[in-house]
Amino acid sequence: MLALNRHAALPLGAAVVVRGANAPDALPRHERRLDAEIAERHSPGHALTEVSQAWRPYRTWAAVHLRALREQRTAEIAGR
Repeated sequence: MLALNRHAALPLGAAVVVRGANAPDALPRHERRLDAEIAERHSPGHALTEVSQAWRPYRTWAAVHLRALREQRTAEIAGR
């Protein structure tokens, strides 16, 4: 069984694994594309930790969703 602190900081790839391990409130941090999406949607003055409070207890899912929307819009990873 995976033991995880609910408030752990995770890279996004780990967050995808964590959501499958039934830990929906782990917040991925230090993920530049997620930070960029937060800045675009909420203005550069808002921090991920501040904005994500409204997402509790599903911060992992919200972060993955925002990153998927960003990739769909920008194709930063796919390079289109």
